[in-house]
Amino acid sequence: MKLKLGMMAIVAAAVILLAASAFAVEYRYKYRNDGAVMTKTRCDTEGDPVARASYRTDGTVEKFERFDRKGRLTVVAHYNEKGKLEENIDGWSARILVYKGEQLRIESYYGDDGHLTERKFYNDSGDLVERQFVGDSRLDPNEEFSAGPIAWSETDQFYDSYGDLKGEEEVSRGYW
Repeated sequence: MKLKLGMMAIVAAAVILLAASAFAVEYRYKYRNDGAVMTKTRCDTEGDPVARASYRTDGTVEKFERFDRKGRLTVVAHYNEKGKLEENIDGWSARILVYKGEQLRIESYYGDDGHLTERKFYNDSGDLVERQFVGDSRLDPNEEFSAGPIAWSETDQFYDSYGDLKGEEEVSRGYW
């Protein structure tokens, strides 16, 4: 009886360790010549990028990017040294991209005040079919950009005492 309970405890511990390693988050860093962090990329359990922050030489975030599970860019935001949105050379501070299936369908652009300035719509073939600007009756000028809390989610997998997969659930893991 003691031997059986001991073996079950060893199997349970092994399953826990395997499950914990499956949810390990990886960060990848690129460094400047002076050793300062240039970019920090958060990767999922498959090693694919989920989010990336680019840093100035003073250590403040210059640009933040978020990616979906297919590795496509979904959010880009540019910040000044004080952490406020800042327009880039193209005249926008933040951009949100929405996909339907494999195709980009909507691009929304925001100014340095965080308010929506332009929205583009694409058809199934990827052709631009409509542009809306502030001042159009169809565009809400009060819509504000929010990268939201920089959160991520992962898939929890549930195993039985034999190590067989019994289910999965997507769960929010925290903030970056």
